[in-house]
Amino acid sequence: ALQLTRVLSALASQTTSIEHPLLQEQTDEKRVAVLVITSDRGLAGGYNANALKTAAQLEELLRSEGKDPVAFLVGRKAASYYRFRGRHIEQAWSGFSEQPTYEDAREVADALIDAFLRTEEEGGVGEIHVVHTEYVSALTQRAVANRVIPLVVEESDAPPPEGALPLYEFEPDPAAGFNILMLHGTVGGDVAESKIRYVSEYGGVIVEDRAIAAERWDYVALGHYHIATELAANMWYAGAIERTSTNIWAEVGEKGFLVYDTTRRAAAFHPVATRPVFDLDRLSARGLGPAEVDAAIERTVSAIPDGLDGKIVRLVVADIPRHVVRELDHRRIREYRAEALHFHLDARPPEILRVVGSGAPMRRQTLREQVESYLAKDWLPSSVAIDRDRLVSLGRGYLDAVGEGEG
Repeated sequence: ALQLTRVLSALASQTTSIEHPLLQEQTDEKRVAVLVITSDRGLAGGYNANALKTAAQLEELLRSEGKDPVAFLVGRKAASYYRFRGRHIEQAWSGFSEQPTYEDAREVADALIDAFLRTEEEGGVGEIHVVHTEYVSALTQRAVANRVIPLVVEESDAPPPEGALPLYEFEPDPAAGFNILMLHGTVGGDVAESKIRYVSEYGGVIVEDRAIAAERWDYVALGHYHIATELAANMWYAGAIERTSTNIWAEVGEKGFLVYDTTRRAAAFHPVATRPVFDLDRLSARGLGPAEVDAAIERTVSAIPDGLDGKIVRLVVADIPRHVVRELDHRRIREYRAEALHFHLDARPPEILRVVGSGAPMRRQTLREQVESYLAKDWLPSSVAIDRDRLVSLGRGYLDAVGEGEG
């Protein structure tokens, strides 16, 4: 609620003509929405009781002002409380209080905004209040009530107490010759999930493609993913002109820059010469001795066009025991490293057999198998909209991209 108020404050501060419907007082409407947020289950101390008590106090205050509070409820505890007392419930949601998703919050927000934009004759409301529990510390949480819409607009020259307000641009400008949206973050949605092969940096903002609505813009310039990738005809990740991520082996393709012609509505990729990167076909050392592994490494490295000079190279050797690694020709390996800009011999030990139960041998699961088993059998989806099979498939893809799907 506080962040929403901050967003609306930024919106109001950036225009001399405050015409946005979310900022307009509805003085002729008496119906007022009260969103009460509780949990689905009990045994939460005063969490639910305090929120419901605060909601009752707010509703009493609103009635004293001649307004008619209308209940919108999140959580089974709030719904049970209102039904037991025979109070009208405009709309209620439950089943996601422990792990709410963006889609859950979006559904609640859409219902409230739709009610605010409708007239009272159409069942609309003139205000939206939110009652929720504010986290202060592990030992202290307090129930609070805030009016979030419409925002109370007060002109002031004093700086905002939380620091400078952010700048927001919500819609394309119809008066502009071209509208270009620039976004640094991760795009969500089916197309992005099918094309983005790996994520090298976590913790950034995730924006759903339907929220961007690329068709509204002349061009959407995306950053954060380091491989040039088309998500729509006019929406691209431009990539990067050099390999700087934590997994350069997933970026062995061409690097370069993108030029988008807003008149022809066409994108063109221009490659840039970079330090050449080779992620060589992996070798299996299963059943081989040191001399045989040395020979296999020599053949693989010798096949690189024009040799190692100036190149960044990785060679994964799987299923190689430690004693074989120790007996390799390390003098020759040092020569590879001296010749190349960077040479990485990635030696990976074989899978381990362990004895469990009555002594029967059992193969230890690979990382890929552990991920597949957990996602398929043990993981509990936070939303019915999540496709478990698709999630497992994405997990396999990410492991394959970083070379951890085997061994």
